[in-house]
Amino acid sequence: MHKIFIFLLILLLPVFSCYSKEIIRLEVKDGKLVRVREIVETYEEYFQEARQFIQKGLLDKALQSLQKAIEIDSNTAGAHNDLGVVYACKGDFDKAIEEFKKALENESNDYSPIIKYNL
Repeated sequence: MHKIFIFLLILLLPVFSCYSKEIIRLEVKDGKLVRVREIVETYEEYFQEARQFIQKGLLDKALQSLQKAIEIDSNTAGAHNDLGVVYACKGDFDKAIEEFKKALENESNDYSPIIKYNL
C-alpha cells in the first residue's frame, strides 16, 4: 500500500520545464487519471519581451509587458527601472520618477548605478 501511494504521489506531481511555458500534470477526475496542461507566464518572459519592444520603439507594448512582469514579481529592480525608462520616453516624468524610486527600493548591485543615473 505504501509503495502504491508513493508511486501515485510521484505521478501527480507537476512536471516542469524551465524553458517552457507549459506545465503538464496528472489529476484524477471522475475516477480516471487525466493529463492537464497549463500555460504558465513567467516574469522573465515578460521582461525580455518588453526589452525587445523597447529596442523596436514599441513603447506601448513594452509598457504592457513590463506591467505584467511586475504583476508576477513586484520586487524586482529591472522591470521597475525599464518601466521608468518607458514612461520617460513617453514624456510622463512623474510616473518615471516613481518607477525609478521603486527600482531603488528593490535594487541589486547590478542595477544600482543605472537606476541612480536615470533618476
